[in-house]
Amino acid sequence: MRIGIIGGGIQGLGVALSLSDAGHQVVVFEAEDKFASKASANSLKIIHGGFRYLQTLNISRLIRSLSAQAMVAKKFPEFVKPLPCLMPLSRSGLKSKYPVMAAALFYSILKFFFGGKNISSPKVISKEEALTRCPFAREIFKDEVLLWYDLQLTSHEKLCESILSDLTKKGVSLLSSKRVLKIETLNDDVGLIKVTTEGGEDYGFDKVVVASGYQSLDGKENESIEAMNIVFNKAIDSECAVGFQSDSGRLFFLVPRGERSALGTEYFKIGKDPKEAGEILLKEAAQVWRQLLDLLPTEFEMEIGTLPARKGKAAEKDSFAWLQKNVLQVVPAKYTTFLSVGEKVKKFIEKK
Repeated sequence: MRIGIIGGGIQGLGVALSLSDAGHQVVVFEAEDKFASKASANSLKIIHGGFRYLQTLNISRLIRSLSAQAMVAKKFPEFVKPLPCLMPLSRSGLKSKYPVMAAALFYSILKFFFGGKNISSPKVISKEEALTRCPFAREIFKDEVLLWYDLQLTSHEKLCESILSDLTKKGVSLLSSKRVLKIETLNDDVGLIKVTTEGGEDYGFDKVVVASGYQSLDGKENESIEAMNIVFNKAIDSECAVGFQSDSGRLFFLVPRGERSALGTEYFKIGKDPKEAGEILLKEAAQVWRQLLDLLPTEFEMEIGTLPARKGKAAEKDSFAWLQKNVLQVVPAKYTTFLSVGEKVKKFIEKK
């Protein structure tokens, strides 16, 4: 089949990998002059194993995340590394020592069957051990601490360069600076789809996959939000990411990036001053962890990506849905699931 993919972010590229591996003729349209340069470039770049889903007992999503994480680790081992993550536990309640130990054991069993074998299992460690890993977190490490392992991209740019090189070798047409304005069915009996770009160029396909996130089929933007991390030109004295929670229940992550560090994530409506949103993020985090203001410089850069505020027809469970005959919409995925969702899309398209 000849298949067009609208959106050259990490999810569009993941779909292109799966479809080209299956022998389909693939064309990828990207509105920007560079692939994977918007929301895909502006994230914490963590490939998680779904441990967080235990708190809502979303076991099916946890298993999908474990499998997806293992898939990325297997296909791109040179672009990922283990990321130890630490989070202080409460003295009582579900996030205290013994409930979390039980959750960690259950997660380890699921990981044995569904996850990567080279990623260590979670465990509860003492405050003293946690401080040897992260000595500047004394203010928030008051009791036991949860230690778990995710994966972190070593280089988003090199990963995408590798994927683009692979796609080019497979004959995939990669069209940058090609914003799609219109998709229409030419013949409903055979289902031929015409894609029209901003420059007035027309392309014909058997099927089209829309992976452009917040852009609608008429070129306008759907209801969207901005997602932002703030990045500091200073390294933290640890190889661990540190998660901590505000009094309102909001979760923050301080993540090492070599000679830099990132704090995320803030979500806000389009039109709001990003600098103001970044200052709000840092201020709220510092209410819990006052030492952050001494640990990190006052000046920071911002990574901003635009995400759909609603997932529309593409339900969270399946990550995709038919918008019209032979036109499939895919919910933009994080790095964790871009390969697994690509495989699901391939099977779904070939089944129809």
